[in-house]
Amino acid sequence: MQDPAYRMTHVNEFRVPAGSFNCRYVPQAAVVAATARHSVTVWEAAGKVTYASRNRDGTPGVQLTGGAHATGGERDEYRWNRGGYAYVLVVGTARAPGGELRVERAGRVLSREPLLAYSVSRAR
Repeated sequence: MQDPAYRMTHVNEFRVPAGSFNCRYVPQAAVVAATARHSVTVWEAAGKVTYASRNRDGTPGVQLTGGAHATGGERDEYRWNRGGYAYVLVVGTARAPGGELRVERAGRVLSREPLLAYSVSRAR
């Protein structure tokens, strides 16, 4: 994208080895990602980074504000802190694809889920 303020306008489907999967459109999303247990959406505007998840088992997800976005080499890292826990989303680039969603407490990883699919809208 050429406009650094631009975010996703539509996503038709994710294509992964298991097949093609239709997607919902999420206005102004910076990241849309899926793990085996969660779907995740990240919005980033004017220095504010927001996270929302949905659990695939039907239980409520998490919504977090006040996150941080760091870019380093071949990955982007988004981080939110709440109640002593850190929620971390790492997404790769076309040259180094992949990523993970993890939860940490006191520097210790409590859970780690690989990303099965993701779409990123990066400012240039």
